[in-house]
Amino acid sequence: MSQPLQRVIVRMLYDPDFVIAVYQDARAATADVDLSDDQRGWLVRPDRRAWTIDRQRRARTLTALIEEYPAATHMVDPADAFFSSATFHDCIQQRGSLAIAYGDYLIDRFGHRAWVSPITRLEQTAARLRRAAPAKVAQGLVVLNHRVLALSEPTGSAAVYAMALRGGSPPGECSAQSEPLLAELRSDGSIDLSGASAELVRLLNAAVTPIAQGDLEAVARQLGCSAREARELIAELLHDGLLVGAHHD
Repeated sequence: MSQPLQRVIVRMLYDPDFVIAVYQDARAATADVDLSDDQRGWLVRPDRRAWTIDRQRRARTLTALIEEYPAATHMVDPADAFFSSATFHDCIQQRGSLAIAYGDYLIDRFGHRAWVSPITRLEQTAARLRRAAPAKVAQGLVVLNHRVLALSEPTGSAAVYAMALRGGSPPGECSAQSEPLLAELRSDGSIDLSGASAELVRLLNAAVTPIAQGDLEAVARQLGCSAREARELIAELLHDGLLVGAHHD
């Protein structure tokens, strides 16, 4: 069975509206997928009711997604409609991460509500960190630790995030100003948010992909460090584990 066909099957198992569309016109419903007429015929061969036997499939998966977005879920209604959305279907067909796609859906669907977008992005950051793999770094190169992300969100986002996790309601509208943050993955899978300077965020983001240590020191100099300060700063970041080098795996 081809992978594109397998992904269409997964979509049908989750979305009864998509099942109806496939049975009405399989070619039109799967026009975005490279399937043969025989393969489309296989999709509509079973009794249509067979696709919806497991009525708890969506609920089980939604429960797992809510566990990754507890603060955002507190601020919006649990989004069962995600499984009928274009975001879900594109994610499955393109072999994306369901957890990342769910965050995109929450922002698209509920982002007009105060604080929903930044809080969802923070939890999406945690989801990305949980799925990140250590980079293999060649001699002379450094890279941002796969358990760390540097970002910038509206001022107060970290406090509102902590409040939402405790079941509190966010205060008013988002700030028009932003605060630089470091997100570090804890051993339990949650994230630790701490304040950072805008310069540090820019420096760390320059190392999202492996970069020569000398080039990163040049970035630090552009941000105001002397040559000696730049060397010492990169050495400190390597020592603290925010950066990883060939000898720090």
